[in-house]
Amino acid sequence: MAVDPKSLLDVFLNLREFFAQKMHRDPSTLFFGTNVRSDGNFTPAAWSQLAGEICNLPWANAHNLSLPPATMDALSTLSDLSNVIWDEINNTAPAPPAAAGG
Repeated sequence: MAVDPKSLLDVFLNLREFFAQKMHRDPSTLFFGTNVRSDGNFTPAAWSQLAGEICNLPWANAHNLSLPPATMDALSTLSDLSNVIWDEINNTAPAPPAAAGG
């Protein structure tokens, strides 16, 4: 289950869960250095589209994560992704709470 990331490790664990589901793999087989781009056999277009999917994950959305699709070109491993996302989370303000409906 994904958690609100308070550390680089939390980001990694959230991404590991996401990619394990995408790739139909046991999360314990994915490590910090795992090249999920090649292991998942993502086409360049599919890899770029993952930026939007990642940003729409609840934990990422809560931090207003912005990951332009072009950024994905330079990323391949869970380490690459985790570091870029952790840096982005630390440089953005959390999303405002949803307005109470009435």
